[in-house]
Amino acid sequence: MTSRQKILLVDDDPSFRKRLCDMIRSWGYEVIEADLGEKAVELFNINRDTDVVLLDLRLPDMSGMDAARQMIEERPVAPVILITAYGEIPDAVRAIKIGVYDFVEKPINKKEFELTLRNAVSSSLNAQELQRYKEESLSEYKMIGQSEAIRKVYYLIDKVAESNCNVLITGVTGVGKELVAHAIHNKSNRKHRKLIKIDCSCIPETLIESELFGSERGAYTSSVGLKKGKLELADKSTLFLDELGNLSKGVQAKLLHFLDSGIITRVGGVKDIKIDARVVVATNTNLEQAIENKKFRSDLYYRIKTVEIKVPTLWERREDIPLLLDYFIEYFSGKKGSAKPMFTPAVQQFLKTYDWPGNVRELKNLAEYTCSLYSGQLVDIKNIKPSLQGQDTSKNIKTQNLKEATLQFQREHILEALDKTGKNITKTANLLEVDRTNLYRKMRTLGIR
Repeated sequence: MTSRQKILLVDDDPSFRKRLCDMIRSWGYEVIEADLGEKAVELFNINRDTDVVLLDLRLPDMSGMDAARQMIEERPVAPVILITAYGEIPDAVRAIKIGVYDFVEKPINKKEFELTLRNAVSSSLNAQELQRYKEESLSEYKMIGQSEAIRKVYYLIDKVAESNCNVLITGVTGVGKELVAHAIHNKSNRKHRKLIKIDCSCIPETLIESELFGSERGAYTSSVGLKKGKLELADKSTLFLDELGNLSKGVQAKLLHFLDSGIITRVGGVKDIKIDARVVVATNTNLEQAIENKKFRSDLYYRIKTVEIKVPTLWERREDIPLLLDYFIEYFSGKKGSAKPMFTPAVQQFLKTYDWPGNVRELKNLAEYTCSLYSGQLVDIKNIKPSLQGQDTSKNIKTQNLKEATLQFQREHILEALDKTGKNITKTANLLEVDRTNLYRKMRTLGIR
């Protein structure tokens, strides 16, 4: 084990508790002891990293059943195992109905007990990983926006989430197709399992088949054992296939067979495996054009296009830019534990008029860039230029009205003068041939500190 898992042992018999503690510690676990139910519940609530609870059914101050119920309600990811004496098994069976993981009977059979405990620890770690995944997914893949264009996407997500229909997500690079896939999964009845993802553009054509469908030992030269594919791992869950247009015609045929039958065969295998995986795909390729060019199967296209969700570009939903920027700044500053950067009025206006060739992804990168380099500082246009995709930001002045363009020019001109004079206000005022008081007033108006 890479780390010591924590076991809470609750039993009022000191000699029995010591024997069990010694046994559990010999297997590499850390043990916390309690002799009463109330004390056990208190320790469980304090030690939030407890992995498994071993709980005697009969305790002096309260029923082990009541203690188990409180713990399960508080934190269901930590399995509770009841320790029962002969004749108490019917009670233990009833306890399983309230969520108790398992029970062991006194006297303890060492081999059976070790297997039960190891399985419980494994179940706990898997549940904790899934919980972390859900929290990270809801945070990292949260969809932000109130524009009419994005509300249409929300509507379709809500409509298709509870069904098992195939979904095709289309849109140019950087618009957030993966976010839509996560939203569909997180709203579906498969959300209790992890979303499985595969980017078809990142895997060589010679390996994509085994990545998707798995392979048997000896299926190809470097194969050393059985390997489950992404579809098999997505059983009872959702498989997100990104950049579907990169699949070869042979793999397209196998994928179509799965969509029609729900059956896969591993590479090098002969056994049919039934899989219950929902498939959500995304592409920035024009699949209809690919069909005309004989690079994509038309039957697969119509099979995956049960519902198509077109994700708008950031330019098509530019009223969402302030909301998205606020969210990304909050996210990255919180992640880094740093103060949030602030943006001048000129930057805020510029962001609304910039073309955003990289779409939401470019805006997210801008937020991370400013949080990394300008924590707690005022950010101006010249500060954000290096993070943008090489476009001349001056062309965006053309989309502003005359007053906004004039203010932006004045601001940049004053900042250049400040740089030349080493931020000396008196020298800057002389250089610009204005009164110091007027310069201060203009700087406040333009958001220059």
